[in-house]
Amino acid sequence: MAKVNCKKCNQEIEENSFFCPNCKKLNKIPIWLIIIVVFLSIITFNGAIENNNLSLTSNNGIETNTNNNDHNDATVDQKENLSEDKVSNEQKNIEKNENSSVGSSSNSNNSTTNSSSNSNKTSTNNSTNNSNSNSNKTSTNNNTSSSNDSNNNTANNTTSNSGNSSSGSSATTSQQQALRKAKEYLNVMAFSHDGLINQLKYEGFSEEDATYGADNCGVNWNVQALKKAKEYLSSMAFSYSGLKKQLEYEKFTSSQATYGVDNCGADWNAQVVKKAKEYLNVMAFSHDSLINQLKYEGFTQTQAEYGVSQNGL
Repeated sequence: MAKVNCKKCNQEIEENSFFCPNCKKLNKIPIWLIIIVVFLSIITFNGAIENNNLSLTSNNGIETNTNNNDHNDATVDQKENLSEDKVSNEQKNIEKNENSSVGSSSNSNNSTTNSSSNSNKTSTNNSTNNSNSNSNKTSTNNNTSSSNDSNNNTANNTTSNSGNSSSGSSATTSQQQALRKAKEYLNVMAFSHDGLINQLKYEGFSEEDATYGADNCGVNWNVQALKKAKEYLSSMAFSYSGLKKQLEYEKFTSSQATYGVDNCGADWNAQVVKKAKEYLNVMAFSHDSLINQLKYEGFTQTQAEYGVSQNGL
């Protein structure tokens, strides 16, 4: 390794030695020591700057508080001035109101005087026209009697209408809802009276509310039976008696079911042919067994034989 002379004692030492082994003096300053010194200097400088900034900030805060106090004092003075202005304005308004009330009282006195003079003129004119009005009393009385008759008729109509409206308004909210739901169902499909009650009860309405809805829905149950009969005939074939039993199963009365079947316009021969075809599409039948099945469905012997023959058996 290279040798150098110590800067203090001039003895030879190794080039990388920081201290001289002879005189124990520092011969070379390490780089890391220089870095530490520089770093500490930077920290000290930044600390001095921050202290200066803090002192400036505190001074500014004191000045700001002083300005705010001055501003608050000025605001208080302005409020006092405004309150004094309001008091003076209110006094002026009171004086104006007193003047206007005095003027209005004088005007009312004038108007009273004018009205009294006008009433005197009116009474004079009325006395002049009394003779003319007496001659027209007979015709007036006749017109009055006829108008009374018409008013009585109107009153009777109004009473009946109000009675109807009062009966509607006496319904509870739940009854009104049941009636609304009943009409919604009737717009979609046909129902019997009891069938509609059962449907409303299924929707959660009480027996009383459901009965109210069915009683007040305003439908003709015969028409509903006819509509239900046509609904069934559009989906499958029925005999006369079979369709009547189906309507009775839907809670229509016997007379309502009979009305629906009698007026549905079905061709029972065409119905038996359709029913026989429905059975043959599901399973195999012999001639006699299919006739028996059709008779079980309510078709007559003649109708059953016709249905079987039309389907090739």
